[in-house]
Amino acid sequence: MSKIKLNDPAAAEACGEVGTVADAPQPMPLAGVLVALCFEVRNQAHVAHLGAQGDGSYAKHMALDEFYNDIIGAADAYAENWQGRYGLMTIGMHEASIPRDNVPIEAVIAALRDWIDQNRAKCGAESELQNLIDNIQSICNKAIYKLTYLH
Repeated sequence: MSKIKLNDPAAAEACGEVGTVADAPQPMPLAGVLVALCFEVRNQAHVAHLGAQGDGSYAKHMALDEFYNDIIGAADAYAENWQGRYGLMTIGMHEASIPRDNVPIEAVIAALRDWIDQNRAKCGAESELQNLIDNIQSICNKAIYKLTYLH
């Protein structure tokens, strides 16, 4: 039986899993970037939520409330599952770019969705991780719909 090194020595001892194997899956480097981007877009959505005014502002206020509450839970679920499979991740940005200034919040959320479309294979190929990524995408799509068509 192959043995995979676990990051937590107590868990390794409890499972009897000690050592490493060369063919063990390697962590996907963009997983922590995905989580950081979700956090960043969540913060921008919260600022836009608090600043909503004028025609359609109540619908925008409510759509963004739902988005920023849902996206953080989805990012957390993804991070916890990824870490359960691979060990602790480093959460941070690299060359990923999300618009920050003078851009409608719909475009910011769409930029997150587009980044995920381009990088999802590098964020964990396993079905449970892909399902969690699908959930993040679904939250983005729902928010874009509400922000674009419901006033």
